[in-house]
Amino acid sequence: MKIRPVSSNQNLADPKHNILGNDSWFSLTNLVIGGVAGIGAVLAAPVVLGAAGFGATGVAAGSLAAAVQGSAVVSGSAFALAQSAGAAGLGVGAKAALFMGGAAAGSVASKKNDL
Repeated sequence: MKIRPVSSNQNLADPKHNILGNDSWFSLTNLVIGGVAGIGAVLAAPVVLGAAGFGATGVAAGSLAAAVQGSAVVSGSAFALAQSAGAAGLGVGAKAALFMGGAAAGSVASKKNDL
């Protein structure tokens, strides 16, 4: 990536003008869209887990989670982690990972679609 100098006649408030160039991943638009997507992922996770049937009282009968649950659910498996998150909520590490994944996806989508 080539860094170019900022000239005195550029409007630096314009997110398309930054020191890394117009083709940068670090434009204000990409960062904002990434941040919003990251926050959305963290807020949506409990809703999605509940809708899938992972709740505080266990797996809901007749739900998607009940259909997927096998007789030998192993500790640490994706199913066990989803049930734990559905019952007790997401830990700080899980929230951070969801935020980073959502932020990365939002940033890539905004860059790819040239938003």
